[in-house]
Amino acid sequence: MRGIAEFPPDCTFVDVGAYNGRALRRYIEVGGDVTVGHMVEPNEDMDPRAQMFLFLPLEVHVHRWAAWTSNCVKALYLSRDYAGEGSTLLLNKTTGRVDYSRPIPVPCRDFAAWLLALEGTGPLVVKMNIEGAEYEVLSHMAEVGALDVPRVWYISWHDAKIGRPPGETDMLRHELVTLGYDCIASAVYPATFFEAFVRRGDR
Repeated sequence: MRGIAEFPPDCTFVDVGAYNGRALRRYIEVGGDVTVGHMVEPNEDMDPRAQMFLFLPLEVHVHRWAAWTSNCVKALYLSRDYAGEGSTLLLNKTTGRVDYSRPIPVPCRDFAAWLLALEGTGPLVVKMNIEGAEYEVLSHMAEVGALDVPRVWYISWHDAKIGRPPGETDMLRHELVTLGYDCIASAVYPATFFEAFVRRGDR
């Protein structure tokens, strides 16, 4: 199912791994009704507001931390390709020409706890592209009961790029379906980059 299922009214859009803000721009261009945007991007060289001038006076908050399973400090390893796109918290990423010789310490937040604090502020739409860390973050969210907080998920899987065990992506997909999500054909992002999940009761 395409279309309206992806566009709850007056939503809060959370872009995890925001890069230059293009994902939020795309969501709005194809019909998303966004009241507030939260841009999570730990790389200080990236400006998540770069494309937001087109959507003023949209309320946008930039968060300079990385999504993780706890509040801590971790090393961020920058990619030497794509002007910084593809940077990661993980040591075993095989794409993007990650420079492991110059780690940058960045604050991390327990993303599950942070997102739970947003619950009740309106329907949440979460786009997640965090270069392999999605497995730790989403598994932790499932453990603490936060995986079903968003109305809509857009998830970029990096299993082949970080050597995750076969079937781990399928396990997380199954968890989302068990929680009441349908995997849909997205009208927003190509399926080659993101899988879209919409909570079944909200379709």
